[in-house]
Amino acid sequence: MYSGKKKITIKDIAVVLKIHHSTVSRALRDYPDVNPQTKDRVKVMAEEFNYQPNLFARNLKTNNTQVIGVIVPEIKNFFLQM
Repeated sequence: MYSGKKKITIKDIAVVLKIHHSTVSRALRDYPDVNPQTKDRVKVMAEEFNYQPNLFARNLKTNNTQVIGVIVPEIKNFFLQM
């Protein structure tokens, strides 16, 4: 199991498995054009390395953050007025 401090990326998994990083990406997203054996190898390696997708990169790619902003004109704490 991977125990380093660096966050694992798709490229790191690709280097270990000696495949292209786009293949790793497609395997993790379960594309049908990826060989089932390759998908299994990628998923096992991702689990072993505790791979977590980079949500900031995905948000930039999809142009969708799933975040709602709230603007509050004034904040008051009625219990601690000074």
